[in-house]
Order: sequence, then C-alpha cells, then structure tokens
Amino acid sequence: MVEFKNSTKRQLNKTKKTELKQKASESWMIILKLLLDYNVSLDEFFQKYQIILIVIYKIPENSTGKIHEHLERRANIHFGLERYHNFYHKIITVDKETYLKRYNYFEGWE
Repeated sequence: MVEFKNSTKRQLNKTKKTELKQKASESWMIILKLLLDYNVSLDEFFQKYQIILIVIYKIPENSTGKIHEHLERRANIHFGLERYHNFYHKIITVDKETYLKRYNYFEGWE
C-alpha cells in the first residue's frame, strides 16, 4: 500500500495526521473485505504475502541534504502510524529522495 503526499513531513503532521491514520485503517479493512469476498483463505494469504504501508512525502525546499539524511536515518514511523504496526508487516514513512535511494521496491518494473 503506497500513499503519495505532496506535502512535507511538517505539513502532514499539522494537517493530515488524522487522514493518514484513517487511510491506514481503511486500507487494511479493504484488503480483508476483498479476501473474504473472493473466498481467499486469510491464513494462506498472510503466509504468502506481506502487507507493507509506505507513506512518501516531499522534502522541504530549504532542507540541506546531509542534515536531512541524518534525520531520516534515525527516524522510524511518523504521523502516529506506529499504532498500526501490528496490522502491517512493515510501515515506512519516508521522503521521496530517501525512498528512491533505499526502499524502491518497484525499481526495474516495466
């Protein structure tokens, strides 16, 4: 599950935190509903697949590269989404540049 936000981390914390939490919860419910609607075994699905939530946001224009990279390395989960860590195999909240360098799961897809 990937959520792209055209806002900085600070802007998201101020105005979109509740919306992000709601989307994290709703996304999980949609997965479960689809599995039940198509009669897919929940146990089998979750043994085969990992559900990862990724929120990608933009870097502030006045951010300096080295300081920003240091802050991203020590940060874990932002926006109050840590409360959903039991629902997802992994939660990643990261800026676009760091995502492309470190987490780009889609690299090489055509």
